[in-house]
Amino acid sequence: MQSLIQGIDRVTFQLMAVAFVGIHVPLTVLVVYGIIVGFQGLVTVLLLALAATLVSTLVSLVVVYRIRADRDDVAHSLG
Repeated sequence: MQSLIQGIDRVTFQLMAVAFVGIHVPLTVLVVYGIIVGFQGLVTVLLLALAATLVSTLVSLVVVYRIRADRDDVAHSLG
């Protein structure tokens, strides 16, 4: 895991961080809403949102990483 993180350049890391934070905003809002109003009846929705958030985070981070890798491969091939 450590070598994977070291192999990522600054721009890729920033893109991944923005994607990660942006994807987690809806889940965070649901948790805050549950704290304010109460979690009664919200547990199923919260678990479903958590699962969807984790899957979408994984997909987003993989896509960002592959796009950057493809761009770097093209740049390396050209010069």
